[in-house]
Amino acid sequence: MKMAYFFRGHEDGYRFPSFSLIHVLLVLLLLAGAYVLFKYRDEIRANRRWEKGVKLSFMTLIVLDQVLYIGFCFFSRPDGLQQALPLYTCRAALYTGFLALLTDHKVFKALTVYWGLFGGILPLVYPDMMAYSWPHFTNIHYFLLHFLVFWMANYFLLVEGYDSSRSNSRLLYSLVNAFLLLALGVNLYVKGNYAYLMEAPLLKTFFLEWPKLLYWLFTFSVYNALVWCVQQMCVKILIPQFLPEESSKADPLKQYH
Repeated sequence: MKMAYFFRGHEDGYRFPSFSLIHVLLVLLLLAGAYVLFKYRDEIRANRRWEKGVKLSFMTLIVLDQVLYIGFCFFSRPDGLQQALPLYTCRAALYTGFLALLTDHKVFKALTVYWGLFGGILPLVYPDMMAYSWPHFTNIHYFLLHFLVFWMANYFLLVEGYDSSRSNSRLLYSLVNAFLLLALGVNLYVKGNYAYLMEAPLLKTFFLEWPKLLYWLFTFSVYNALVWCVQQMCVKILIPQFLPEESSKADPLKQYH
């Protein structure tokens, strides 16, 4: 196989078969990775070498994936500005996750947790991939990206003991909505569809009939509702029972509130 074909720019109209065997297996792989982090959370937390190995693996895969993806978008496709920027929430979580691993900054961890949990699962339920048949780089990139953001979110939750409290909600929602406003502004300038603010990933015909302002309000509401769901259902109720005892007293964003 020639590398030029693997990174070819012309789409061939292929659509990934949702709910096929390969789709189910990939979803199971996503969950299996999270389970491994859960099962060995104490060992990773206690072993400095394991901890560094996990972090380095995440960071290496992120850099490799994004260098190849950005290069592909700008050198193989004519729409690099519309495709390559980190202005989808899942891709933004990839960057905040990298920065969190690099700097240990708690705001980056918080954004990765909230964007990574729903940004890792939802795109795998209904994959919205570029229309390239196998073998193609984007076939790997799409799933690797969402695996990484979901696994990093679980790493910060289960291994590092990230916890959430109501006191950080205002800052969190401010950052999420500022990101969406930035994505909207970029979309209007470059004619992109970052964060799906211009066109829905499903039920496209239905949403195209909506006035654009109404669709934007709806989309902002969905993103905020997803953050609320993650905070209430996953972080506040399900996850704390698995956190180390000392982390339950932590308030990662309070100092930035």
